[in-house]
Amino acid sequence: MVVSGYYGFGNAGDELILGVLCEVLAGHRVTVLSADPAATRRLHGVEAVPRLSVGGVLRALAGADLLVSGGGGLLQDHTGPGSVPYYLGIILAARLLGCRVLIYAQGIGPLRRRWSRASLGLLRGVAGASVRDPESAEILNRFGVRGVEVTADAALCLPRPPRVAPEEVPELAGLARGAGPVLAVAPRPYGGAGFTRDLALAVDEAVERDGARVVLVPMQRREDVVACQALRATMRHAALLLPAEIPARRYPALFGSFDVVLGMRLHALILAALARVPGVGLSYDPKISAFVQALGPDLVDLPLNSAPERIRGALLERLAQAPDRQEALDAAVRRLQGVAQRNNLLLRSLLPPAP
Repeated sequence: MVVSGYYGFGNAGDELILGVLCEVLAGHRVTVLSADPAATRRLHGVEAVPRLSVGGVLRALAGADLLVSGGGGLLQDHTGPGSVPYYLGIILAARLLGCRVLIYAQGIGPLRRRWSRASLGLLRGVAGASVRDPESAEILNRFGVRGVEVTADAALCLPRPPRVAPEEVPELAGLARGAGPVLAVAPRPYGGAGFTRDLALAVDEAVERDGARVVLVPMQRREDVVACQALRATMRHAALLLPAEIPARRYPALFGSFDVVLGMRLHALILAALARVPGVGLSYDPKISAFVQALGPDLVDLPLNSAPERIRGALLERLAQAPDRQEALDAAVRRLQGVAQRNNLLLRSLLPPAP
């Protein structure tokens, strides 16, 4: 089995998805196309080859029974023009070498370039396809891909982390003592100094009016650390910045100690939902809105240009409603987890017998 995705880049959400995939593929020989093969081998116990090594990738595909492309938002040109040709190139190479292809729990788009959209026709005839929202299925159907199943993000297959006090979590040892709620903020680089200033105002208001204790959570190594540092430098009050070296497998337990999550990263909101913690999303991408809609009223979705007082008001509302909404939130997350498991049922249906 060959797995192709955004792996080896230090993105906590993608590494958690890879962990789910490796569990499903246990007993099979797995090779991951990775930006950091050594780290992937160490963290997941599977073979890995450099994702940009043409020879290494072709050798892996030539001996494979199945290419798993996903999960996550791979086929999009929002982050740059290279993603679509790279991932479709891997898929095309696999098919030319006689390897079946599964599109696994992907989010398709945004696709702003005409050639990006037209190239999706290369996916016609794949062995199977699951996507995490109806809009992605509609895009694939429009370009002739049939039999697409709408599921949910693969990270939702993770178990519910236990609820723990922040004082019991080693990574939160530097958090201010007190009875105030723990507010986790997961930013990403966006909007420049003006956006950072408005976000800092909203978080500072939560500290001043609600006694919040702030934890800055970099979901993506390097770039999110920069965003967190800029936010902390702009805030008037202290905030604990988590180190980027924390392994992805520790993130669910961390989110089990938070009281509310303000996230620009999809998987920060997913981890909040898994921990049954209320969340407020700042939408920079349709995938945020899609997840909010799938979860229902227990997650708030705000546009990026929201005024600081509106963000702070949404945080306060989530905290106030949290005790009364636990049962509804639990039911919504369990429903989505059941849907997400269909990704793995589809994958298992395509696997040969384990050696």
